[in-house]
Amino acid sequence: MKLVWWVTEKSETMTRSNNRVNGFSLLELLVVLVIITLVTTLVIQGGGHLLSIRERLLSVEMLSQRKLLANHWWRASVSGMFPDKGVDFQFEPHRLAGMTHSSLMSEEGKLVSFQWQLVSERSTLNLVYQEKEQDLWIVRSWKDAQGEFRYYQSTEQDLSQPFESKHGQTLPSRVELIIRSPRGEERIVTIVPGRLSPRRNFRQMDG
Repeated sequence: MKLVWWVTEKSETMTRSNNRVNGFSLLELLVVLVIITLVTTLVIQGGGHLLSIRERLLSVEMLSQRKLLANHWWRASVSGMFPDKGVDFQFEPHRLAGMTHSSLMSEEGKLVSFQWQLVSERSTLNLVYQEKEQDLWIVRSWKDAQGEFRYYQSTEQDLSQPFESKHGQTLPSRVELIIRSPRGEERIVTIVPGRLSPRRNFRQMDG
């Protein structure tokens, strides 16, 4: 009887041990599920944070590229100004208008009329471009900013002498776009490399 009891008890002990090895208890399964849920939540939150950082970086990159492109357009059109007989340029603190060989929308090298304006709308300062009689196009904007165009003419004595003419056929040698905002001052300097006044024909010279 003792032998049979010992064998039966040993068999039951081995069965429980094998069940322990081959399976998991309900509590262990719950613990594993909780751990998996926590890890999944952390991965999702981390992935969302990384996506948010990526979106912000792309936004900053797009703004930077737009700024560089707008500055390039400004410099190209202003440096491409060309004096032509019968065409009066306008050089005002908030408006620049005339003729250029480097317009934004027309074929390169073609002489077309253009104008740049600084227009304040509520708390935003807009740099606006217009070509011929087409619609106005906002190229850049600044929050809580003030701006102006400044014109200079170079002489042998002074390279930064103000350009006094507001209307006429003679061009300044340098134009500056100045923006003042809470972030500081921004200056976009453009040199006008070509001829600054229209050529006179021989009849005018003889007269």
